[in-house]
Amino acid sequence: MFSYLQRTGFMPLVVRGIMAGICCLSMTAKGLEPFTRLSGSGADANLFNMAGSNTIGAELGPELVKAYLQAKQAQQIKVEETGLNEVKVTGSIPSLKRTVSIAISAHGSSNGFRQLEAGSVQIGAASRPIKNSEVRKLGGEAIRSADHEFILALDGIAVIVNQTNPLKQLQVEQVANVFSGRFSQWTQLGWGVDPIKLLARDPQSGTWDTFNNLVLNGRGELATSAERLESNDDLSRKVANNPNTIGFVSLNTIGRAKALAIADGGDHYIKPSAASVATEDYPLSRRLYMYSLSDDAFVKEFLAYTQSPEGQAVVEKSGFISQKVVRLPQTDLSTMPKDYQDMVKGHQRLSVNFRFVAGKADLDNKAIRDLKRLGDFYAQQGGNKKLLLIGFADADVRASKQSLLAKLRAKVVSRELIKTGMSHDTFKAEGYGVLELASGESLAGKTKNRRVEVWIEK
Repeated sequence: MFSYLQRTGFMPLVVRGIMAGICCLSMTAKGLEPFTRLSGSGADANLFNMAGSNTIGAELGPELVKAYLQAKQAQQIKVEETGLNEVKVTGSIPSLKRTVSIAISAHGSSNGFRQLEAGSVQIGAASRPIKNSEVRKLGGEAIRSADHEFILALDGIAVIVNQTNPLKQLQVEQVANVFSGRFSQWTQLGWGVDPIKLLARDPQSGTWDTFNNLVLNGRGELATSAERLESNDDLSRKVANNPNTIGFVSLNTIGRAKALAIADGGDHYIKPSAASVATEDYPLSRRLYMYSLSDDAFVKEFLAYTQSPEGQAVVEKSGFISQKVVRLPQTDLSTMPKDYQDMVKGHQRLSVNFRFVAGKADLDNKAIRDLKRLGDFYAQQGGNKKLLLIGFADADVRASKQSLLAKLRAKVVSRELIKTGMSHDTFKAEGYGVLELASGESLAGKTKNRRVEVWIEK
């Protein structure tokens, strides 16, 4: 047993400090403290700059900056285009007779990390997690800590076809066959006689990088016939206008196209939706990130604002999935195992899943911040309903150990919730065993499957 716990990372059990890396906001009754001291000279004071993901920079980034400036009591806030996929957000500070500005460029997640390395921006926006090669260039593992990595929002990559296409669902393997060119005719998917027209995001985009990692990784390269586009919106419009096209876009840019249900092995097909993306159950769900190594007070305050309820409300308004904990709509569990149905009977699922650092027993950065979000939600509910924490294990763990590992994961979350001030009487930790959401052959699949669901009594 001792060696088993060592192998799974639970011996010794070292869980990071709950609130590590969460910046504290200085609030007044009306919001953030107004500007009092600004560096720089002249009428225009540049607060900070941001570069990276088109998914974030197209709308969400500017909207968050605008809301932040409004909370700082700036006036006459404007968003001005300064180039292709580049904007500057400005606002005037009447008491100081100055204008503040924040420049945002959106040329892909990889570009954001390069500009962080060059020192030309203070925040890198990414629609994928940072790569090991980028970590090394930016000084090492510190940038992956909760002090420097901020999960901004949740999103799903939707595989889209024209509304006239009768297809409803595909396996991830089938999607890979299509985009690698192994399936080049619609007849190979049971419809039509025309060639498949492939549309893909440009190589610099986080949307492409995530799709490549979740779908094509180990299954082939993107077909050379694919047309590459820099914009999700442009790709979606092309699919909506051509019945022979198929592409992939961010969840909030499906537009007039049709999104397919996706399964990663098995027959559990899941459509991209607010609920399936919020829990990250959807096979092609992803996180949107902001990274920063800056010690600047305004940068830290802005990043903390993105994590606040006010910042997450902007996320929701921009069409992405916020990290606010809510009750999910009642779902049909008829296709789920009977023992799972029995376990959750009388409960309603919440929108938060707790996940772990790959290969470790530590909660990841999103989970660390979700502890407080869950506590706030529970307090708002009146505190008279019990929570049910259900842990899940890995399929490649010996069957006799699966239930133990699943319950250990639930207990990690329960212990951390107690550290935030919640009573141990408010929840029950259970281990289900194995119920895979994705193929456990890849690291991404393993990370998705290693989770703790949260349910609340009805």
